[in-house]
Amino acid sequence: MMQATLGSTSKLAASLYLQANIAQERLAALGLKRRNVVETRLTLVHQAIKNELQTSNCCLGYRSIWRLLQMKYGYTIKRSTVIMLLAIMDPVGSRLHKVKRLTRRTYVNKAMIIQRTIQLLLTLCFIAGPNWC
Repeated sequence: MMQATLGSTSKLAASLYLQANIAQERLAALGLKRRNVVETRLTLVHQAIKNELQTSNCCLGYRSIWRLLQMKYGYTIKRSTVIMLLAIMDPVGSRLHKVKRLTRRTYVNKAMIIQRTIQLLLTLCFIAGPNWC
Protein backbone atom coordinates (compact mmCIF):
# COMPACT_ATOMS: atom_id res chain seq x y z
CA MET A 1 0.00 0.00 0.00
CA MET A 2 2.81 2.42 0.83
CA GLN A 3 4.72 1.75 -2.39
CA ALA A 4 1.75 2.63 -4.55
CA THR A 5 1.23 5.96 -2.78
CA LEU A 6 4.82 7.14 -2.40
CA GLY A 7 4.38 9.54 -5.33
CA SER A 8 3.63 12.53 -3.14
CA THR A 9 3.61 13.25 0.57
CA SER A 10 -0.03 14.32 0.63
CA LYS A 11 -1.14 11.00 -0.96
CA LEU A 12 0.96 9.12 1.57
CA ALA A 13 -0.52 11.16 4.39
CA ALA A 14 -4.05 10.55 3.14
CA SER A 15 -3.49 6.82 2.92
CA LEU A 16 -2.13 6.73 6.49
CA TYR A 17 -4.73 9.20 7.86
CA LEU A 18 -2.03 11.71 8.82
CA GLN A 19 -1.58 15.38 8.21
CA ALA A 20 0.90 16.17 5.45
CA ASN A 21 3.37 17.97 7.71
CA ILE A 22 3.48 15.01 10.15
CA ALA A 23 4.11 12.64 7.25
CA GLN A 24 6.94 14.90 6.02
CA GLU A 25 8.49 14.96 9.49
CA ARG A 26 8.35 11.18 9.77
CA LEU A 27 9.86 10.72 6.30
CA ALA A 28 12.65 13.16 7.20
CA ALA A 29 13.28 11.35 10.49
CA LEU A 30 13.65 8.07 8.58
CA GLY A 31 16.00 9.73 6.09
CA LEU A 32 13.67 9.11 3.14
CA LYS A 33 13.83 11.82 0.50
CA ARG A 34 13.95 12.21 -3.24
CA ARG A 35 16.24 15.20 -3.51
CA ASN A 36 20.00 15.42 -3.08
CA VAL A 37 20.53 12.01 -4.62
CA VAL A 38 24.18 11.00 -4.79
CA GLU A 39 25.00 10.45 -8.44
CA THR A 40 27.41 7.91 -9.85
CA ARG A 41 30.78 9.32 -10.89
CA LEU A 42 30.69 10.97 -14.30
CA THR A 43 33.72 9.04 -15.54
CA LEU A 44 31.85 5.76 -15.08
CA VAL A 45 28.70 7.12 -16.69
CA HIS A 46 30.72 8.59 -19.56
CA GLN A 47 32.37 5.23 -20.23
CA ALA A 48 29.04 3.38 -20.11
CA ILE A 49 27.39 5.83 -22.53
CA LYS A 50 30.42 5.57 -24.82
CA ASN A 51 30.09 1.78 -24.84
CA GLU A 52 26.37 1.98 -25.59
CA LEU A 53 26.85 4.49 -28.42
CA GLN A 54 29.25 2.07 -30.11
CA THR A 55 26.64 -0.71 -30.13
CA SER A 56 23.22 -0.83 -31.74
CA ASN A 57 21.92 1.34 -28.88
CA CYS A 58 23.27 4.41 -30.68
CA CYS A 59 19.76 5.11 -31.97
CA LEU A 60 18.25 5.38 -28.49
CA GLY A 61 17.13 8.68 -27.01
CA TYR A 62 18.23 10.14 -23.71
CA ARG A 63 15.37 8.57 -21.73
CA SER A 64 16.21 5.11 -23.00
CA ILE A 65 19.91 5.62 -22.31
CA TRP A 66 19.07 6.92 -18.82
CA ARG A 67 16.91 3.87 -18.13
CA LEU A 68 19.58 1.56 -19.55
CA LEU A 69 22.15 3.09 -17.21
CA GLN A 70 19.84 2.42 -14.29
CA MET A 71 18.88 -1.13 -15.22
CA LYS A 72 22.00 -2.55 -16.85
CA TYR A 73 24.74 -0.75 -14.94
CA GLY A 74 22.91 0.10 -11.71
CA TYR A 75 23.92 3.77 -11.90
CA THR A 76 22.05 6.57 -10.17
CA ILE A 77 22.07 9.64 -12.37
CA LYS A 78 19.78 12.52 -13.27
CA ARG A 79 18.23 12.67 -16.72
CA SER A 80 19.53 16.20 -17.18
CA THR A 81 23.07 14.88 -16.73
CA VAL A 82 22.45 12.21 -19.37
CA ILE A 83 21.13 14.90 -21.74
CA MET A 84 24.26 16.99 -21.16
CA LEU A 85 26.62 14.04 -21.68
CA LEU A 86 24.82 12.90 -24.85
CA ALA A 87 24.96 16.43 -26.26
CA ILE A 88 28.71 16.52 -25.64
CA MET A 89 29.48 12.98 -26.81
CA ASP A 90 27.14 12.83 -29.82
CA PRO A 91 26.49 16.39 -31.06
CA VAL A 92 25.37 15.27 -34.51
CA GLY A 93 22.84 12.82 -33.09
CA SER A 94 21.52 15.46 -30.67
CA ARG A 95 21.15 17.98 -33.48
CA LEU A 96 19.35 15.45 -35.70
CA HIS A 97 17.06 14.54 -32.81
CA LYS A 98 16.14 18.20 -32.31
CA VAL A 99 15.12 18.63 -35.95
CA LYS A 100 13.37 15.22 -35.85
CA ARG A 101 15.59 13.59 -38.45
CA LEU A 102 16.39 10.37 -36.67
CA THR A 103 19.01 8.03 -38.05
CA ARG A 104 18.09 4.53 -39.10
CA ARG A 105 19.82 1.56 -37.58
CA THR A 106 22.57 0.23 -39.84
CA TYR A 107 23.06 -3.50 -40.15
CA VAL A 108 26.54 -4.93 -40.49
CA ASN A 109 25.22 -8.30 -41.59
CA LYS A 110 23.63 -8.20 -45.06
CA ALA A 111 21.67 -11.35 -44.25
CA MET A 112 19.40 -9.31 -41.93
CA ILE A 113 18.48 -6.99 -44.81
CA ILE A 114 17.84 -9.91 -47.17
CA GLN A 115 15.81 -11.75 -44.54
CA ARG A 116 13.69 -8.65 -43.88
CA THR A 117 13.11 -8.16 -47.62
CA ILE A 118 12.01 -11.79 -48.01
CA GLN A 119 9.62 -11.41 -45.07
CA LEU A 120 8.09 -8.30 -46.65
CA LEU A 121 7.69 -10.06 -50.02
CA LEU A 122 6.04 -13.07 -48.41
CA THR A 123 3.69 -10.78 -46.53
CA LEU A 124 2.77 -8.99 -49.77
CA CYS A 125 2.16 -12.33 -51.49
CA PHE A 126 -0.09 -13.42 -48.65
CA ILE A 127 -2.05 -10.14 -48.68
CA ALA A 128 -2.26 -9.60 -52.45
CA GLY A 129 -2.92 -13.21 -53.30
CA PRO A 130 -1.24 -15.74 -55.61
CA ASN A 131 -1.85 -13.68 -58.78
CA TRP A 132 0.57 -10.99 -57.60
CA CYS A 133 3.46 -13.38 -56.94
